Amino acid sequence: MAAGAHIKTVLVDSSAGMRSSLSNLLDIYRTFRIVAQFDDVNLANDYILNHPVDLVFVQLSIGNPQYSGDGSFMVGFLSSQNPDLLIVPYSDNPRDAYLTQTLGATSFFTVPVDVMHFQRVIQRISYLFELICIKRESENRTIMIKNKTGYQIAKFSDILYIENSNRKKKIVCVNGSEIDVLNYTMDELERLLEGSSFFRCYQSFIVNLDKITSIRTDSVSRTYTLSLEGLQEEILLSREKQKEVIARLQQRSSNITI
Repeated sequence: MAAGAHIKTVLVDSSAGMRSSLSNLLDIYRTFRIVAQFDDVNLANDYILNHPVDLVFVQLSIGNPQYSGDGSFMVGFLSSQNPDLLIVPYSDNPRDAYLTQTLGATSFFTVPVDVMHFQRVIQRISYLFELICIKRESENRTIMIKNKTGYQIAKFSDILYIENSNRKKKIVCVNGSEIDVLNYTMDELERLLEGSSFFRCYQSFIVNLDKITSIRTDSVSRTYTLSLEGLQEEILLSREKQKEVIARLQQRSSNITI
């Protein structure tokens, strides 16, 4: 988890006593900051959509599905509005676990709270929150590139890959635009981007790991290629880097097709 980062948390439950118990339980971990508490689904939804919130704990039985929507509605609605929002519903029925997963919940637990199971829920929340922090950092980071006309600034999140072809290096962006890079070797660019979302997958390619959608293996030629978001052509992946790139992707996200 990012140093000093607190998980901004909202509690939604019709019982003030349960909200207090959950708040006390979360205080043990020292990484959660309760920013709001609600006993009404509509008020909670309105707040969560209009304020910075990382995590929601919601009682499934809260509300009335005929009028305001219940906890299940809230899970499905919020997950569709904000895919990065961590949502943990709970109920007294273990069978609700499958339902909440289909609606996009991050995890699930039953009440009364089993401390050991709740610990596993917290571990999953912490892991996913760390990935989200990495993603946010990457989206906000920029690189200043020297080109023919001077300097150009590009966000990491706008870059698909960097290619070295015929001794000319270029940055290819998500929108299809290209930026010529002067006075840098691929080794120097790799060092400049070390510790970020970029990875040297082949001698002539540095790719943005956040843009990879799949890794393909050709069993006949024994070659590997990467598919990137919105890009028709594939990027070469060296055999020596195949295991490393898979490990890096698994660390960053579980939503990559491998």
